[in-house]
Amino acid sequence: MRPILLATLFSSMLSAAPVQWIVDYDSALSEAKKTHRPLMLFLSKPHCKTCRFMKEKVFTDPKVQAYLQKHYVTAKLNVGDHTLPEKYRMRMSPVFTFIDPEQTEIVEQIIGGRKATAFMQTLQNVLDENPQFR
Repeated sequence: MRPILLATLFSSMLSAAPVQWIVDYDSALSEAKKTHRPLMLFLSKPHCKTCRFMKEKVFTDPKVQAYLQKHYVTAKLNVGDHTLPEKYRMRMSPVFTFIDPEQTEIVEQIIGGRKATAFMQTLQNVLDENPQFR
């Protein structure tokens, strides 16, 4: 492997930090508005196996971490959290709800888990399909 390519690879891995989950909807929405980034809600249940898979396998992936850190505000809430507006509450988990913070409208919603590469593609598609986030 070329030294520059190797250095770039290690550099991008080192710059990825764990996903910073905001645990309050209003705080997350405020941060999304302030930073002009979409809000991604990770709606989960405490004993959800797929939620655990996402936390342990997908959100620990350096590429996913770096992409989320750069492009999204992330919030992790219980599916039935009563502080959530009714339109975002769900009964199943996991659910990933992507919200335009200015309009507080859902631009994409995914039910269930994905492997890291598929989840990365979803993250990219949300940005590509919504020019207001560019």
